[in-house]
Amino acid sequence: MICMFRIYYTSPMTSSEINGQSPASLSSLLEAESGSLNTLIKKAKLLVGLQEYMRVALGPPLGQHLAVANLSAGNLTLYSDSPAWAARLRFKIPDMYRIAENYGFGNLKSVRIKVIRVDSARSTPKASLFLSGQAAAQVLRTASSIDDERLRESLERLGTHNRPTSHETPHPSGSRQRLHERNR
Repeated sequence: MICMFRIYYTSPMTSSEINGQSPASLSSLLEAESGSLNTLIKKAKLLVGLQEYMRVALGPPLGQHLAVANLSAGNLTLYSDSPAWAARLRFKIPDMYRIAENYGFGNLKSVRIKVIRVDSARSTPKASLFLSGQAAAQVLRTASSIDDERLRESLERLGTHNRPTSHETPHPSGSRQRLHERNR
C-alpha cells in the first residue's frame, strides 16, 4: 500500500486557531473505526486474507502464480504471472467458487483471471550470440562472392559476430573496419 502525504509550511498559527480543532495523529487516522482510509485498509486486509487462503487451497505450484486483485459487487478478479498459469487457473474456477464460499464469499457472480507479467520476467537480459571463428570466416567468404549489395552487407555484419579468442581484444568497430578495408 502506498501512502502519500503533502506537508505545507504555514505561519506559526496552529490548526486549532484555523478551524477550532487540533490535528489528528496518523495512528489515530489508521485506527479509526470509520472513514475512507479505514475502509481501504479493511478491504486490503480482506483481499490479502483471501489470496493466502486461495493459495493454500490450490496448493503449490498453482497457488504461487495467483494474486487476488479485486473483489467488487460479487466479481473476483485474479492476476496470474503468465498466460500458461492463467490457463491452468481457469480450469480451477469451479473450485475457486467453492474456496471463496468456504472463506465467506458465497455470493460470487464471476471469477476473472488476467495476466499481469512480473517486471523481472520482462527485463531478463538476452544472451549474446556469437559465431565460431570458422563460421564467421565462412560467412565473410560467402559475403565476398555475393553481388546483391544489401545481402552482402548483411552477411558482412553477421560475420563480425564471432567470439574473440583469448589473444584478441574485442572491439566492435575493429572487425568492421578490417572488413571494409579488405573490400576496397
